[in-house]
Amino acid sequence: MKTIIDFEKWNRRENWMFFSDFANPMASITCPVKCGEAYRRAKAGNKSFFLVYLHAILSAINEIEAWRYRVDPEGRIVLYDRVDVLSPVKVKGREGFVTMRFPYIPDLDDFIAVAREMIDNPGDASAYSTEDAQTENDLVLVSAVPYLPFTGAEFTLRSSKGNPYPLIVVGKMSDEGSMPVAISFHHGFIDGEHVGTFFSLLQQKLA
Repeated sequence: MKTIIDFEKWNRRENWMFFSDFANPMASITCPVKCGEAYRRAKAGNKSFFLVYLHAILSAINEIEAWRYRVDPEGRIVLYDRVDVLSPVKVKGREGFVTMRFPYIPDLDDFIAVAREMIDNPGDASAYSTEDAQTENDLVLVSAVPYLPFTGAEFTLRSSKGNPYPLIVVGKMSDEGSMPVAISFHHGFIDGEHVGTFFSLLQQKLA
């Protein structure tokens, strides 16, 4: 579900108009997130750490209104009730990666159960297709790069108007128990305060 925003009365109208005129309206930031305890809990509970932090990211995004604003395919500013996560994953018996849309489920164990079933039994309908991309933008993209302890990331742009939803890259966990999380967002929707709140919530969920 989504709410269509009355643009003339929207409290971010001026921000949107200002940043939308930029050649690149997207901003990005990379921040280390402590996750050693979450990693140990995941391993002790025989859970995928990838799915644990994927859920933490998705939960933090959904709990902050500003991160659920999008431009819908009709070009309207909308606020989605919830957003799901799009992520490339390795699937047994297939080469490369399959990009899947995992639904937002507040409970961690329920989320992992659904995601695990999708990954283990993908079928032909579980992969996210280019046709899906023409429907709604109620998504956040999360990619894992567990080989690199990077300190910054540069993101691709779909068009001069920016990307239809936030892009996130998660890197390799350090020996000290932290991992880099890079996020790209449309500055017309998101300010520094929203970024800070996101990382604060994410840190709480992985503490």
